[in-house]
Amino acid sequence: MRCVECGRQRKDSAERGWVTVLSPSAAQRIHYCCGCIENLVHRASTADQVDDYADDDG
Repeated sequence: MRCVECGRQRKDSAERGWVTVLSPSAAQRIHYCCGCIENLVHRASTADQVDDYADDDG
């Protein structure tokens, strides 16, 4: 299994923190290592905070 973001190969099947995302038909799978999924979540939460500022009336 290889991370779609950084290309790192999962060497140990017991390594925790990897995320597998399935397509709706389950035919395609993409994988994220723990570091890249953490970065994606952080970027998404930061983007949500910035979007909230645009909605402020003050």
